[in-house]
Amino acid sequence: MKRFLLSLSALALLASCNSTSKNTEVIITIDGLKKGTVYLQKITDAGLINLDSVESNGKETLNLGLNLNHPELIYAYLDKADGSTFNDRLAFFAEPGEIEITTSLTNFENAAVIKAGEEHEAFESLQVMLSRFTKKDFELMQLAQTDRISDERFVDSIVNQSNSNNLKRYQFIANYALTNPNKYVSAYLVTSEGEELNPKWKDSIFNGFSDAIKKSSYGQLLNSQLSQ
Repeated sequence: MKRFLLSLSALALLASCNSTSKNTEVIITIDGLKKGTVYLQKITDAGLINLDSVESNGKETLNLGLNLNHPELIYAYLDKADGSTFNDRLAFFAEPGEIEITTSLTNFENAAVIKAGEEHEAFESLQVMLSRFTKKDFELMQLAQTDRISDERFVDSIVNQSNSNNLKRYQFIANYALTNPNKYVSAYLVTSEGEELNPKWKDSIFNGFSDAIKKSSYGQLLNSQLSQ
């Protein structure tokens, strides 16, 4: 009887382990890392949460894992354990499987080379495009701080250019999501960057998504925005 109960306990433990098994492995190599901790994080309704962590202990290559229901944005956060407040965080669009990240201690975010699948490739391309709109905003802000700010026509020109840049930005977001309805990154893009999109556009975008994306966390968030 005792052996039988022990066997049941072992089976229950095994089932528990299997039910929480991690379907995504993240292998991160940080050149120059000697001491510190790397965390995998994501943003939820409760804020930024840790999914996994590992200490370096002199190793430059670290293995972490997480369980994904669908592709989504994940952060790799490096705590250098050197007392500095300038710790680093990089974003990648993760999907189930194996993900490889190669970077350096001195340039953790900008030197990162990430192999994470098609969704991440699309995410990187989107960041390049969105950065162009951000750069234009910055250039206009600098112009607005010049001595010519007292010139009414100059100010009107700055305002018109800013409005045009914002319109082009949202047109890009809407067009990307409408033409890429099978990408999870499309739903992420609309919920994170398209807060001022016309509700009609959002509705058309959501209705064009595949059922899997509609049921994802980003799809559900977009649906909740439509119902507000």
